[in-house]
Amino acid sequence: KDQAEKCEAIILSHLEKTGQMEGIRSFLEEEEKCIALMNLLDEVLLPASRRLESDVSGSLAAQDQRIITALMKHINLDPKSLFQSNSFANFPLKDGNLYEIIHNRIMDIIPLAYQHVYQSNPTDEEREIITCTGYNIRKTAET
Repeated sequence: KDQAEKCEAIILSHLEKTGQMEGIRSFLEEEEKCIALMNLLDEVLLPASRRLESDVSGSLAAQDQRIITALMKHINLDPKSLFQSNSFANFPLKDGNLYEIIHNRIMDIIPLAYQHVYQSNPTDEEREIITCTGYNIRKTAET
């Protein structure tokens, strides 16, 4: 880990000194979004989608509520606001309505490449590229 951090620091320093960092900054930001999105799926949405042992009904409505609650907490919104009659009063019009805010925050998480692929019926190859990253590999790389 220490050697990887040193190597990263050397590479970033070189890119800054040679003026190449600006050219790849947007690429790095999109890569960070990819990792964050995969972590959201693996660490927030998938666990929320699993039926709780205490949920004997196995209701889809309960599952939906767990997923939206976890997602809203992840994007720093109070999930209770969706279920309150005055939920829109808490969000001034300059910020948009609650659904617009949720939509914008979710779209900010999704990398541009993913947005383009999924807006245009991805080929099997494109779908494979997006879904091929393993959780354990990603977690190892992050540490």
